[in-house]
Amino acid sequence: MRCIMPARLMRKKNYYLFIVGVFMLIGCASATSSTVPDITTERLINDQSGLPTQITQENATPQSTATNTLQLTATLDSSMLTVSLTPRSKIISPTPAPTPTLTSEQKVDNFTRFMTENEGCELPCWWGIIPGETKIETIVDRFVPQGLVWWEEWNQLDASRFGSGVLVTFSTEKDIIQTITVWGGNEGDTLIHDWGRYSLDQVLTRYGMPSQVFVYYPYKADPGPSTYHLYLFYETLGIEIDYAGMSQDFNNKEESQVCPNLQNVFRINLFLYQSGQISNIVETVIPPETISFIAGPETVYDLISWEQATSTTLESFYEIFSQPDFDGCFDFKRYWTS
Repeated sequence: MRCIMPARLMRKKNYYLFIVGVFMLIGCASATSSTVPDITTERLINDQSGLPTQITQENATPQSTATNTLQLTATLDSSMLTVSLTPRSKIISPTPAPTPTLTSEQKVDNFTRFMTENEGCELPCWWGIIPGETKIETIVDRFVPQGLVWWEEWNQLDASRFGSGVLVTFSTEKDIIQTITVWGGNEGDTLIHDWGRYSLDQVLTRYGMPSQVFVYYPYKADPGPSTYHLYLFYETLGIEIDYAGMSQDFNNKEESQVCPNLQNVFRINLFLYQSGQISNIVETVIPPETISFIAGPETVYDLISWEQATSTTLESFYEIFSQPDFDGCFDFKRYWTS
């Protein structure tokens, strides 16, 4: 028993010494962690920012003997930091140009300007539209804002609501305007003012003697007032003009009298085209079937020519009616198949 008891006491003593040693090691480790910075944390902060980082320790009073708090403070050098701010441009969606709201007076003024100035060009150019050159797609943007109406299905520009109104119809090829047909009517006295540029004396003065002139009395059985058609052809220019007005009939002979001034004209029509593009312009404008009541196709154009209808020459026609504001008249024969 004496040998056994001392051995037990010795083991118990060694156990106590082991426990004390463990607590001493823990205390040293805690002290070391409170003074040595976390190198891994420092490297991570530097790698993320790409900027120099200064780490300082602020010793705070520990709340317990078992824990210490390590605080990191990053200090940035403002001289090394450059910030460039570029204002973002505001994106604006394009909006169509608004169509102006025009009064009736403004629309009439625009139409009158077209008629009296013709946009600064001469026939066969009409309102700045040139056969063989102008694209049909430009018509809407050029004329709708001026108060005119565009009928796309007919390729027709409508100014019929303005005094001596006008309907303009276009034929096209590959979206290029080839021919221009103008129908002009008279409402009241406005034709005299609006169509003065296209009176007979003005046309003859501007374009010279026509290549062909035709005159005829169109309707034998028409119960209404007697009328006539006077056609002027400028084949080398691409111009045809038709004057329609009232005629005075002489019952005792197959003749009528015409005074082709604007006071006696109720309609002026034009057919405009690119010169050389239409081979038989007379038959295009006056098809034989439309005047077959006068004569057969083989002689009808002879009978309604200026020379045949009036027994005078084209030169005399030009000399008489090219006089400024000439108010003269002429007689012509009426021909009937009967």
